[in-house]
Amino acid sequence: MADILGEDIMGDDYELEGDDDLEGAGRTRIARPSLRLPPKPTWRKMGVAPGVSAPSALLQPLPLRGEQNNGVFTSNVTSILFQGIPQRPFRGERLVIAARQTASSAIQLRVQTLTVGTNVQSVQVADMPIEAFAAQAYDVRMKLQPAQPGVLVQCQIYAVGTFQQNEEIPCAVVLLGHAIG
Repeated sequence: MADILGEDIMGDDYELEGDDDLEGAGRTRIARPSLRLPPKPTWRKMGVAPGVSAPSALLQPLPLRGEQNNGVFTSNVTSILFQGIPQRPFRGERLVIAARQTASSAIQLRVQTLTVGTNVQSVQVADMPIEAFAAQAYDVRMKLQPAQPGVLVQCQIYAVGTFQQNEEIPCAVVLLGHAIG
């Protein structure tokens, strides 16, 4: 019994009779067919959704810095070596090259080599147009050799054609890939 301001609360000691006869107390559930999902595709064996990186493998950029003229092509600088040194184990998957050319420019920029350490990362040594590595390029993923921390990753790009007076073509190179850790 409770007592508030010296008065007893009436009815706090009641019991319900026949509470086992409440409506729906003994009703069984109707079995419904369960939804069967198809098996996961082979590329989802790890249980990771598309676009989600697997645990401890992060997709990160490795910027490659232009060693000559800060990555700007001119009539005097027609070949630039872009290089980067990963600080964690890294495996490159997508080379992205951005160059700003004027509409009247007759210059073509071409990738001569892409190396990880001393290993060339193409099956044939040949020049490739940078448009193959543009940000809008479709289905251009690669699986480069893994680079341990401190291994030099290099991309040699050169210009073909005659520069107009005072023409400059700035170029930026980024290698996207998986860094472990």
